[in-house]
Amino acid sequence: MKLTPVRSIGRRTGVAALCIDGIPVTEGQTTIAISQGLRCFLFRSNETPLVWLDSYRLKSTKVYDGASPSIVLELEEGGQGEAYALSGLTPGSEVYVLLRRNGVAIFEYLFRVVENEALIEVYGSAEGAVKVTAFAYAAAEDFNASQPPPASLYVTESEVVDGRFLLRIEKRGAPFTRQGRPLIEVNSTLVLYTECSYSVIDLTDYLASDRGVRLTANLDCKKSSETRTP
Repeated sequence: MKLTPVRSIGRRTGVAALCIDGIPVTEGQTTIAISQGLRCFLFRSNETPLVWLDSYRLKSTKVYDGASPSIVLELEEGGQGEAYALSGLTPGSEVYVLLRRNGVAIFEYLFRVVENEALIEVYGSAEGAVKVTAFAYAAAEDFNASQPPPASLYVTESEVVDGRFLLRIEKRGAPFTRQGRPLIEVNSTLVLYTECSYSVIDLTDYLASDRGVRLTANLDCKKSSETRTP
């Protein structure tokens, strides 16, 4: 695993791992617009995550080897907008940050690296929305558009930046049912929900695929749409 400092412009609130196309792996080659990045909790093994430290700075890095390597970035206050590209991460690796907030030590999960074929990705437009939240239903008819989805069916969410969103789901990953099965395997109807729109996707065939899946959806306010594979 290699950490490479990169130049950045703009700011965003909070430490985050960002999906940004074209991140350099050589220090100082390119200036990254932080405000254009979308926060991600899952990355492909061939991607280069960008970690934004906001008001913190990097103090140390610890790597704990194992079947699923864990990387801990220890942060301290006093940063002025540091950003790092992380490369060389293997599937199964998980990255965390250890920081202090108001004198209290906090251990936060940043992201996990997965094989490309393990990932379902939904991206598109959500003009007028603040965030897009994904819920897993047993069937499309169980979803009532006039009522907010229940928290028990929550899968993941995405912020909306410049009208864009990006959701990533690990096919056999969290969240899990009480019986230990992936929720989206039990409930394979995915509902993408905002405060002003929704879209319904049947994941049955995509979950059985041995390839990575990329889908698009239009969640602009006052619009609901079918989802398609580009």
